[in-house]
Amino acid sequence: MRHKIKTDEKQFYIPEKGTTFMPNTSASKTPLYLREFPDFDDELRMIDGFVDDSWHNDAMPHISRYFYADGKDFPVRIVEIFQDYKDRDRSEFGQYEPDKPYQRFSVDVMHEDGTTEDLLTTESWEEAAECATETAGKIAAMGLLDERPATNKPPLA
Repeated sequence: MRHKIKTDEKQFYIPEKGTTFMPNTSASKTPLYLREFPDFDDELRMIDGFVDDSWHNDAMPHISRYFYADGKDFPVRIVEIFQDYKDRDRSEFGQYEPDKPYQRFSVDVMHEDGTTEDLLTTESWEEAAECATETAGKIAAMGLLDERPATNKPPLA
């Protein structure tokens, strides 16, 4: 069971205490973003260390990088890049500010308490990727792990 948290018009799901929070993975050969957004009109762009974390309740596909602290079964930071549709008319947000450039990419950091820090909204993939990579590097430099610590992994059945 997950708890819904709404912050700044975004909804996030935080696992109940004692459950494990992991990126959405599947054995399917169809990429996750296409299973969740079958009408998505672009390739999902990736960065080393990030995973396709798309979820159909979001407005668009996104990639994430998870960071853990010792003794925690869930991430304490998640760096995300949301990638909107190429066709502005297909975007849930494309109609806002139609006289301004279409800002397809947004970078944020989700914190352990469910709050989100919006870092960048841009029309440039390169700017979004650079921001996310630099942010992930700063978080890693704080001593957070980009894998769940082995001591927190549940025993194999």
